Amino acid sequence: MTSMTGMGRSRGRAGSSIFLVEIKSVNHRYCEVHTRLPGRLQGLEISIVNGIKKVIRRGKVDVWIGEEKNGESPPAFNKKALASYHRFLNEIRRQLRLAEPVSLSHLQAGASFWITGGGGAKEVWPVVKRLLEKALADLIRMRSREGALLQKNIAERLKKVEELALQMARKKEEILLENKMKLERRIQKLLSGAELDPGKLANEAAFMADRSDITEELDRLSSHFAQMAGFLKSREPSGRPMDFLIQEMNREWNTIASKIQNAEGAQWVVEAKCEMEKIREQVQNIE
Repeated sequence: MTSMTGMGRSRGRAGSSIFLVEIKSVNHRYCEVHTRLPGRLQGLEISIVNGIKKVIRRGKVDVWIGEEKNGESPPAFNKKALASYHRFLNEIRRQLRLAEPVSLSHLQAGASFWITGGGGAKEVWPVVKRLLEKALADLIRMRSREGALLQKNIAERLKKVEELALQMARKKEEILLENKMKLERRIQKLLSGAELDPGKLANEAAFMADRSDITEELDRLSSHFAQMAGFLKSREPSGRPMDFLIQEMNREWNTIASKIQNAEGAQWVVEAKCEMEKIREQVQNIE
């Protein structure tokens, strides 16, 4: 079991630059990858995103790659390429009839075209790729460690809920009999001494008591417990199906609460729903 929350970092030198890579992930319904890259690595964004999606199935992932120049000297640049880029921008301005003149900020936007210091993406990509793989491996290890803690916590809480369901099952017949007796007394009180066929009274009481039977709800809960146990042991991403099961289990507990009229049973329902809410919060973190 893997958490969707984690972080990985790496640092290394490529040519005259030092590259820093940081990858963070948080909860998300799907896998969504965002990148912030140096100018000369912008063309590699799709490759980076696809590589991460092969490893991570769910989570919002932020990838940041920073570049530190080695030394204080400014980067070298190609004067002919700069002049050509300037002419290109002016031609675009004339064709589109733009009043704004070409400025330094416009030239900076195309710096990867005319700055030559440090080489292009091909020269540094092998090193950056290794740094990305290292940071991603650190991220996955952290997600796995947190996933193991979540697995243990969910299993413990699920066991408590299952024990409450077993207690409810053992008391089920007692609750049914109690509800039937309460109903009979209520009918007798409403009749205020009027005669009523005892057989018909018993049938009506039995019918109403049957409507408060929680056998089906307990059976479905038992099935859900077994499925949850299977997901907890699975090596595949299980966060979404587990989240669905939690909703179904809450629905069964709500139905049980509406059927029973027993103080002790009502207390068990409250305890079970409290545990279910804590489990739901933990499941939101699972990949």
